[in-house]
Amino acid sequence: MERCPTCGGKMQDRTPAKPYHYTESGLKNVYLEGVTIWRCSACEEELIELGNVPGLHAQIAELLLQKPFILTGSEFRFLRKEMRMKAKDLATVLGVTPTTVSRWETGEERLGVANDRLIRSLYFFWLVEQGKIVDPKSILDRVATQFPTIKATPKAFPIRLPVKPELAAAR
Repeated sequence: MERCPTCGGKMQDRTPAKPYHYTESGLKNVYLEGVTIWRCSACEEELIELGNVPGLHAQIAELLLQKPFILTGSEFRFLRKEMRMKAKDLATVLGVTPTTVSRWETGEERLGVANDRLIRSLYFFWLVEQGKIVDPKSILDRVATQFPTIKATPKAFPIRLPVKPELAAAR
């Protein structure tokens, strides 16, 4: 990237020493290591270089599926959005009102263990539908071994991901 898309100024790249706080996902606990940040020398606009955002979001979702605690509201929303589901449609599937889904997502109401497991299961089956998991038995194995270990307390923890070459944009 040579020119700033905002002002046309010269862009300079740098790789920060500390992980980049990736809030663009809608999550406050995601940090990316090894990203390139472009900064305009004229207007000081900063742009992060990511080429495969869907791949990055798939990695984040996988870590959320493995999380040993109930999902937080924003993590629940992240999985719903990754499945491209409207809140009202998810509410219908879960047998709750859209207001309840909204309250879970904002943290106004706590997500219960059963609904946490349901959203994770729905995401697994969405992956099958997308052709990203070809062996549904592997889902059943994960559900049988992982779900009983999920702790009933919602807890966020930092998600740190190295930016893999396939996630970085080609120059």
